[in-house]
Amino acid sequence: TNVTAVATNVAYEGSSLYIPVTAGTARIIVTAPNNRTNVLFDLGSVTLTAGQAWTIILLDAAGGGTPLTYVALPDRH
Repeated sequence: TNVTAVATNVAYEGSSLYIPVTAGTARIIVTAPNNRTNVLFDLGSVTLTAGQAWTIILLDAAGGGTPLTYVALPDRH
């Protein structure tokens, strides 16, 4: 599978800037630092619509650790 990293070196409890991407279907995967084969979270395929902006927040389990979940928030633009 051909994977392109669009946000790299994002620290724990950190964030990235908004990342412009092409509209269409994409797969969102979060991996461990410096180890693309260690998948921490796989959101799966999502449809990205032109002109929309979203914030995706990853959350650890209630007691910490895994399983991770997410919240997707539509942003004003």
